[in-house]
Amino acid sequence: MSYAHAGCHGCCHGHSWTSVADSTSGALVDNFWNVDKGFFNLRSNENENSGINYWPQAHAMDVVVDAYVRTGDSRYAAMFDKWFEGIKLQNGEGSGYQNDFYDDEAWVALTMTRLYNVSQDKKYLNVARELYDDIAKGWNTEYAKGGVAWRKSQPWSKNACINGPMSLLAFKLYKATGDRSYAEFGLKVYKWLRENLIDLSTGFVADNIDGRTGKVNPWSFTYNQGTAMAAALEAYRYSGTPDYLADARLVAHYGITSPKFVDAASGVMLYEDGNVPGEGDGALFRAVFFRYLYDMATAAEIPAETRAGYVRVMNVSADSLRACTDSRGCLALFHPDWRKVVKPGESGTLNAQVSVCTLMETLGRME
Repeated sequence: MSYAHAGCHGCCHGHSWTSVADSTSGALVDNFWNVDKGFFNLRSNENENSGINYWPQAHAMDVVVDAYVRTGDSRYAAMFDKWFEGIKLQNGEGSGYQNDFYDDEAWVALTMTRLYNVSQDKKYLNVARELYDDIAKGWNTEYAKGGVAWRKSQPWSKNACINGPMSLLAFKLYKATGDRSYAEFGLKVYKWLRENLIDLSTGFVADNIDGRTGKVNPWSFTYNQGTAMAAALEAYRYSGTPDYLADARLVAHYGITSPKFVDAASGVMLYEDGNVPGEGDGALFRAVFFRYLYDMATAAEIPAETRAGYVRVMNVSADSLRACTDSRGCLALFHPDWRKVVKPGESGTLNAQVSVCTLMETLGRME
Protein backbone atom coordinates (compact mmCIF):
# COMPACT_ATOMS: atom_id res chain seq x y z
CA MET A 1 0.00 0.00 0.00
CA SER A 2 1.51 3.26 -1.08
CA TYR A 3 0.88 6.50 0.74
CA ALA A 4 2.91 8.61 -1.64
CA HIS A 5 0.86 10.37 -4.25
CA ALA A 6 1.05 13.19 -6.73
CA GLY A 7 1.00 16.51 -4.97
CA CYS A 8 2.09 15.09 -1.63
CA HIS A 9 5.66 16.29 -1.72
CA GLY A 10 5.82 19.95 -0.87
CA CYS A 11 2.11 20.11 -0.04
CA CYS A 12 2.91 21.51 3.36
CA HIS A 13 5.22 24.34 2.36
CA GLY A 14 4.14 26.80 -0.27
CA HIS A 15 1.43 24.34 -1.21
CA SER A 16 -1.75 25.03 -3.13
CA TRP A 17 -5.16 23.61 -2.36
CA THR A 18 -5.08 21.79 -5.69
CA SER A 19 -1.98 19.86 -4.66
CA VAL A 20 -3.52 19.05 -1.28
CA ALA A 21 -6.69 17.84 -3.04
CA ASP A 22 -4.55 15.72 -5.39
CA SER A 23 -2.94 14.14 -2.34
CA THR A 24 -6.09 13.50 -0.30
CA SER A 25 -8.29 12.30 -3.17
CA GLY A 26 -5.42 10.18 -4.46
CA ALA A 27 -5.11 8.59 -1.03
CA LEU A 28 -8.85 7.86 -1.05
CA VAL A 29 -8.53 5.92 -4.30
CA ASP A 30 -5.21 4.26 -3.44
CA ASN A 31 -6.29 3.07 0.01
CA PHE A 32 -10.04 2.42 -0.20
CA TRP A 33 -11.07 1.64 -3.80
CA ASN A 34 -11.75 -2.06 -4.33
CA VAL A 35 -10.64 -2.46 -7.94
CA ASP A 36 -12.06 -5.96 -8.28
CA LYS A 37 -15.48 -5.25 -6.79
CA GLY A 38 -16.05 -1.65 -7.85
CA PHE A 39 -16.86 -0.16 -4.47
CA PHE A 40 -15.00 1.58 -1.62
CA ASN A 41 -13.84 -0.53 1.32
CA LEU A 42 -14.79 0.61 4.79
CA ARG A 43 -11.18 0.61 6.05
CA SER A 44 -7.89 1.37 4.37
CA ASN A 45 -6.26 -1.92 5.37
CA GLU A 46 -8.94 -4.17 3.93
CA ASN A 47 -8.80 -6.28 0.82
CA GLU A 48 -12.42 -7.28 1.29
CA ASN A 49 -15.00 -5.03 2.86
CA SER A 50 -16.13 -6.00 6.36
CA GLY A 51 -19.83 -5.31 6.42
CA ILE A 52 -22.28 -3.18 4.46
CA ASN A 53 -21.59 0.50 3.82
CA TYR A 54 -24.02 1.53 1.09
CA TRP A 55 -24.75 5.22 1.61
CA PRO A 56 -21.07 6.24 2.06
CA GLN A 57 -20.41 4.91 -1.45
CA ALA A 58 -22.30 7.87 -2.89
CA HIS A 59 -20.19 10.43 -1.02
CA ALA A 60 -16.93 8.68 -1.88
CA MET A 61 -17.87 8.69 -5.57
CA ASP A 62 -18.80 12.38 -5.24
CA VAL A 63 -15.14 13.02 -4.32
CA VAL A 64 -14.07 11.11 -7.44
CA VAL A 65 -16.44 13.26 -9.54
CA ASP A 66 -14.99 16.38 -7.87
CA ALA A 67 -11.47 15.26 -8.72
CA TYR A 68 -12.46 14.47 -12.30
CA VAL A 69 -14.16 17.85 -12.79
CA ARG A 70 -11.15 19.62 -11.30
CA THR A 71 -8.41 17.70 -13.14
CA GLY A 72 -9.96 16.01 -16.17
CA ASP A 73 -7.89 12.95 -15.22
CA SER A 74 -9.23 9.87 -17.03
CA ARG A 75 -8.29 7.58 -14.14
CA TYR A 76 -11.17 9.09 -12.18
CA ALA A 77 -13.63 8.78 -15.06
CA ALA A 78 -12.66 5.11 -15.46
CA MET A 79 -14.14 4.43 -12.02
CA PHE A 80 -17.66 5.63 -12.88
CA ASP A 81 -18.98 2.53 -14.64
CA LYS A 82 -17.30 0.11 -12.23
CA TRP A 83 -18.91 1.88 -9.29
CA PHE A 84 -22.30 1.95 -11.03
CA GLU A 85 -22.37 -1.85 -10.89
CA GLY A 86 -20.16 -2.41 -7.84
CA ILE A 87 -22.17 -0.51 -5.26
CA LYS A 88 -25.08 -2.91 -5.64
CA LEU A 89 -22.87 -5.37 -3.73
CA GLN A 90 -22.92 -2.95 -0.81
CA ASN A 91 -26.67 -2.42 -0.74
CA GLY A 92 -27.39 -5.42 1.45
CA GLU A 93 -30.95 -5.72 0.15
CA GLY A 94 -31.28 -7.50 -3.17
CA SER A 95 -29.24 -6.76 -6.26
CA GLY A 96 -30.49 -3.28 -7.16
CA TYR A 97 -30.22 0.23 -5.76
CA GLN A 98 -33.38 0.36 -3.63
CA ASN A 99 -33.61 -0.51 0.05
CA ASP A 100 -35.56 0.24 3.23
CA PHE A 101 -33.81 3.58 3.81
CA TYR A 102 -35.12 6.39 1.65
CA ASP A 103 -32.12 8.53 2.61
CA ASP A 104 -29.70 5.88 1.28
CA GLU A 105 -31.58 6.00 -2.00
CA ALA A 106 -31.49 9.80 -2.08
CA TRP A 107 -27.72 10.03 -1.59
CA VAL A 108 -27.14 7.49 -4.37
CA ALA A 109 -29.61 9.29 -6.66
CA LEU A 110 -27.89 12.64 -6.08
CA THR A 111 -24.56 11.10 -7.08
CA MET A 112 -26.12 9.38 -10.10
CA THR A 113 -27.47 12.78 -11.20
CA ARG A 114 -23.98 14.27 -10.94
CA LEU A 115 -22.53 11.37 -12.93
CA TYR A 116 -25.12 12.02 -15.63
CA ASN A 117 -24.29 15.73 -15.64
CA VAL A 118 -20.56 15.11 -16.19
CA SER A 119 -20.87 12.13 -18.56
CA GLN A 120 -24.24 12.61 -20.29
CA ASP A 121 -24.65 8.84 -20.00
CA LYS A 122 -28.40 8.21 -19.62
CA LYS A 123 -28.01 5.09 -17.47
CA TYR A 124 -27.08 7.27 -14.50
CA LEU A 125 -30.08 9.55 -15.02
CA ASN A 126 -32.39 6.55 -15.37
CA VAL A 127 -31.32 5.17 -11.99
CA ALA A 128 -31.67 8.61 -10.39
CA ARG A 129 -35.21 8.92 -11.72
CA GLU A 130 -36.15 5.40 -10.61
CA LEU A 131 -34.87 6.11 -7.11
CA TYR A 132 -36.69 9.44 -7.04
CA ASP A 133 -39.95 7.70 -7.95
CA ASP A 134 -39.46 5.21 -5.13
CA ILE A 135 -38.61 7.89 -2.56
CA ALA A 136 -41.59 10.01 -3.61
CA LYS A 137 -43.83 7.16 -2.40
CA GLY A 138 -42.44 7.87 1.06
CA TRP A 139 -44.37 11.17 1.26
CA ASN A 140 -47.41 10.70 3.47
CA THR A 141 -49.83 13.02 5.26
CA GLU A 142 -50.92 10.45 7.83
CA TYR A 143 -48.00 11.46 10.04
CA ALA A 144 -46.76 15.05 10.66
CA LYS A 145 -49.06 16.39 7.91
CA GLY A 146 -46.59 15.53 5.20
CA GLY A 147 -42.90 15.03 4.66
CA VAL A 148 -41.01 12.03 3.30
CA ALA A 149 -40.48 9.16 5.73
CA TRP A 150 -36.93 8.19 6.65
CA ARG A 151 -37.57 4.48 6.09
CA LYS A 152 -40.21 2.39 4.37
CA SER A 153 -40.61 0.42 7.60
CA GLN A 154 -41.16 3.60 9.68
CA PRO A 155 -43.68 5.84 7.86
CA TRP A 156 -44.04 7.99 10.97
CA SER A 157 -40.37 8.99 11.22
CA LYS A 158 -39.93 12.22 9.25
CA ASN A 159 -36.26 13.15 9.19
CA ALA A 160 -34.22 16.08 7.93
CA CYS A 161 -31.73 13.60 6.44
CA ILE A 162 -34.26 12.54 3.79
CA ASN A 163 -36.36 15.66 3.29
CA GLY A 164 -33.37 17.94 2.63
CA PRO A 165 -31.73 15.54 0.14
CA MET A 166 -35.06 14.70 -1.56
CA SER A 167 -35.87 18.37 -2.09
CA LEU A 168 -32.39 18.86 -3.55
CA LEU A 169 -32.69 15.78 -5.74
CA ALA A 170 -35.97 17.03 -7.13
CA PHE A 171 -34.50 20.42 -8.06
CA LYS A 172 -31.43 18.78 -9.62
CA LEU A 173 -33.57 16.42 -11.70
CA TYR A 174 -35.60 19.42 -12.84
CA LYS A 175 -32.39 21.06 -14.04
CA ALA A 176 -31.24 17.85 -15.74
CA THR A 177 -34.52 17.11 -17.50
CA GLY A 178 -36.54 20.33 -17.66
CA ASP A 179 -39.50 18.49 -16.11
CA ARG A 180 -41.19 21.06 -13.88
CA SER A 181 -43.03 18.42 -11.83
CA TYR A 182 -39.71 17.62 -10.16
CA ALA A 183 -39.22 21.21 -9.04
CA GLU A 184 -42.78 21.47 -7.77
CA PHE A 185 -42.28 18.42 -5.57
CA GLY A 186 -38.91 19.78 -4.43
CA LEU A 187 -40.65 22.97 -3.36
CA LYS A 188 -43.39 21.04 -1.54
CA VAL A 189 -40.80 19.02 0.38
CA TYR A 190 -38.78 22.12 1.25
CA LYS A 191 -41.87 23.92 2.55
CA TRP A 192 -42.62 20.96 4.82
CA LEU A 193 -39.01 20.87 6.06
CA ARG A 194 -39.14 24.62 6.72
CA GLU A 195 -42.37 24.41 8.69
CA ASN A 196 -41.46 21.37 10.76
CA LEU A 197 -37.70 21.03 11.34
CA ILE A 198 -36.04 24.42 10.73
CA ASP A 199 -36.02 26.96 13.55
CA LEU A 200 -36.57 30.16 11.55
CA SER A 201 -35.33 32.31 14.42
CA THR A 202 -31.89 30.66 14.65
CA GLY A 203 -31.34 28.51 11.56
CA PHE A 204 -31.06 25.30 13.57
CA VAL A 205 -32.22 22.17 11.70
CA ALA A 206 -33.67 19.52 14.03
CA ASP A 207 -33.02 15.89 13.16
CA ASN A 208 -36.54 14.49 12.98
CA ILE A 209 -40.14 14.59 14.06
CA ASP A 210 -42.01 11.51 15.30
CA GLY A 211 -45.30 11.69 13.44
CA ARG A 212 -47.04 9.50 16.03
CA THR A 213 -46.43 11.96 18.86
CA GLY A 214 -45.45 15.21 17.17
CA LYS A 215 -42.25 15.22 19.23
CA VAL A 216 -39.28 16.91 17.54
CA ASN A 217 -35.89 15.34 18.22
CA PRO A 218 -33.33 18.16 18.68
CA TRP A 219 -30.25 16.22 17.61
CA SER A 220 -28.05 18.52 15.55
CA PHE A 221 -25.92 17.27 12.68
CA THR A 222 -23.87 19.12 10.08
CA TYR A 223 -25.30 17.17 7.16
CA ASN A 224 -28.82 18.31 8.01
CA GLN A 225 -27.63 21.93 8.08
CA GLY A 226 -25.96 21.34 4.71
CA THR A 227 -28.85 19.87 2.79
CA ALA A 228 -31.40 22.27 4.32
CA MET A 229 -29.42 25.34 3.27
CA ALA A 230 -28.84 23.90 -0.21
CA ALA A 231 -32.51 23.03 -0.63
CA ALA A 232 -33.47 26.53 0.54
CA LEU A 233 -31.14 28.06 -2.05
CA GLU A 234 -32.63 25.93 -4.83
CA ALA A 235 -36.18 26.70 -3.64
CA TYR A 236 -35.31 30.40 -3.89
CA ARG A 237 -33.82 30.01 -7.37
CA TYR A 238 -36.92 28.22 -8.60
CA SER A 239 -39.64 30.26 -6.88
CA GLY A 240 -37.99 33.65 -6.39
CA THR A 241 -39.33 33.77 -2.82
CA PRO A 242 -36.89 36.00 -0.86
CA ASP A 243 -37.66 34.23 2.43
CA TYR A 244 -36.03 31.06 1.09
CA LEU A 245 -32.76 32.83 0.35
CA ALA A 246 -32.90 34.26 3.88
CA ASP A 247 -33.45 30.71 5.16
CA ALA A 248 -30.37 29.45 3.32
CA ARG A 249 -28.20 32.16 4.85
CA LEU A 250 -29.62 31.63 8.35
CA VAL A 251 -29.13 27.86 8.24
CA ALA A 252 -25.58 28.31 6.92
CA HIS A 253 -24.78 30.84 9.64
CA TYR A 254 -25.95 28.45 12.34
CA GLY A 255 -23.84 25.71 10.82
CA ILE A 256 -20.62 27.73 10.82
CA THR A 257 -21.07 29.31 14.26
CA SER A 258 -22.87 26.88 16.58
CA PRO A 259 -20.77 25.30 19.36
CA LYS A 260 -22.64 22.10 18.51
CA PHE A 261 -20.40 21.93 15.44
CA VAL A 262 -17.53 24.39 15.75
CA ASP A 263 -14.75 24.45 18.32
CA ALA A 264 -14.79 27.97 19.78
CA ALA A 265 -11.04 28.15 20.40
CA SER A 266 -9.84 27.01 16.98
CA GLY A 267 -12.83 27.68 14.72
CA VAL A 268 -12.45 24.14 13.35
CA MET A 269 -15.61 22.13 12.62
CA LEU A 270 -14.90 19.32 15.09
CA TYR A 271 -18.29 18.27 16.39
CA GLU A 272 -21.63 16.63 15.64
CA ASP A 273 -24.30 17.52 18.19
CA GLY A 274 -21.57 18.79 20.51
CA ASN A 275 -19.46 15.62 20.40
CA VAL A 276 -16.45 14.49 18.39
CA PRO A 277 -17.81 11.92 15.91
CA GLY A 278 -16.67 8.32 16.03
CA GLU A 279 -15.80 6.18 13.04
CA GLY A 280 -19.43 5.53 12.06
CA ASP A 281 -21.92 7.60 10.10
CA GLY A 282 -21.12 10.80 12.00
CA ALA A 283 -17.62 10.95 10.53
CA LEU A 284 -19.17 11.44 7.09
CA PHE A 285 -21.63 14.24 7.90
CA ARG A 286 -19.14 17.09 7.40
CA ALA A 287 -18.62 15.96 3.80
CA VAL A 288 -22.23 16.90 3.11
CA PHE A 289 -22.00 20.21 4.92
CA PHE A 290 -18.87 21.38 3.10
CA ARG A 291 -20.16 20.21 -0.29
CA TYR A 292 -23.16 22.50 0.06
CA LEU A 293 -21.31 25.30 1.82
CA TYR A 294 -19.31 25.45 -1.43
CA ASP A 295 -22.59 26.07 -3.27
CA MET A 296 -23.35 28.89 -0.87
CA ALA A 297 -19.83 30.31 -1.19
CA THR A 298 -20.18 30.45 -4.99
CA ALA A 299 -23.80 31.69 -5.11
CA ALA A 300 -24.05 35.04 -6.88
CA GLU A 301 -27.29 35.75 -5.00
CA ILE A 302 -25.41 36.03 -1.71
CA PRO A 303 -23.36 39.15 -0.86
CA ALA A 304 -19.62 38.82 -1.47
CA GLU A 305 -18.75 39.56 2.15
CA THR A 306 -20.99 36.74 3.38
CA ARG A 307 -19.55 34.34 0.82
CA ALA A 308 -16.03 35.27 1.91
CA GLY A 309 -17.04 34.30 5.44
CA TYR A 310 -18.02 30.83 4.24
CA VAL A 311 -14.66 30.43 2.52
CA ARG A 312 -12.84 31.52 5.69
CA VAL A 313 -14.61 28.78 7.65
CA MET A 314 -13.53 26.19 5.08
CA ASN A 315 -9.97 27.45 5.17
CA VAL A 316 -9.73 27.32 8.98
CA SER A 317 -10.81 23.67 9.11
CA ALA A 318 -8.67 22.75 6.11
CA ASP A 319 -5.61 24.52 7.50
CA SER A 320 -5.88 22.46 10.68
CA LEU A 321 -5.78 19.29 8.58
CA ARG A 322 -3.03 20.03 6.09
CA ALA A 323 -0.21 20.73 8.54
CA CYS A 324 2.67 18.27 8.35
CA THR A 325 2.23 15.99 11.33
CA ASP A 326 3.97 12.70 10.68
CA SER A 327 6.79 10.91 8.94
CA ARG A 328 4.96 10.64 5.62
CA GLY A 329 5.70 14.30 4.95
CA CYS A 330 2.04 15.26 4.76
CA LEU A 331 -1.35 13.92 5.74
CA ALA A 332 -2.85 11.28 3.49
CA LEU A 333 -5.24 9.39 5.78
CA PHE A 334 -7.52 11.12 8.26
CA HIS A 335 -9.03 10.52 11.68
CA PRO A 336 -12.67 11.34 12.55
CA ASP A 337 -11.27 13.61 15.27
CA TRP A 338 -9.57 16.30 13.20
CA ARG A 339 -7.12 17.02 16.05
CA LYS A 340 -5.62 13.53 15.67
CA VAL A 341 -3.74 11.81 12.86
CA VAL A 342 -3.74 8.31 11.42
CA LYS A 343 -0.22 7.11 12.05
CA PRO A 344 1.70 4.83 9.68
CA GLY A 345 0.58 1.27 10.28
CA GLU A 346 -2.88 2.31 11.55
CA SER A 347 -5.93 1.99 9.34
CA GLY A 348 -8.07 4.89 8.23
CA THR A 349 -11.84 4.78 7.78
CA LEU A 350 -13.70 5.66 4.60
CA ASN A 351 -16.13 8.09 6.25
CA ALA A 352 -13.40 10.17 7.86
CA GLN A 353 -11.39 10.23 4.62
CA VAL A 354 -14.36 11.33 2.52
CA SER A 355 -15.19 14.29 4.79
CA VAL A 356 -11.66 15.67 4.49
CA CYS A 357 -11.41 14.92 0.76
CA THR A 358 -14.68 16.75 0.11
CA LEU A 359 -13.42 19.83 1.95
CA MET A 360 -10.08 19.81 0.11
CA GLU A 361 -11.76 19.31 -3.27
CA THR A 362 -14.06 22.30 -2.70
CA LEU A 363 -11.06 24.52 -1.96
CA GLY A 364 -9.17 23.03 -4.90
CA ARG A 365 -12.05 23.92 -7.24
CA MET A 366 -12.21 27.46 -5.87
CA GLU A 367 -8.51 27.91 -6.44
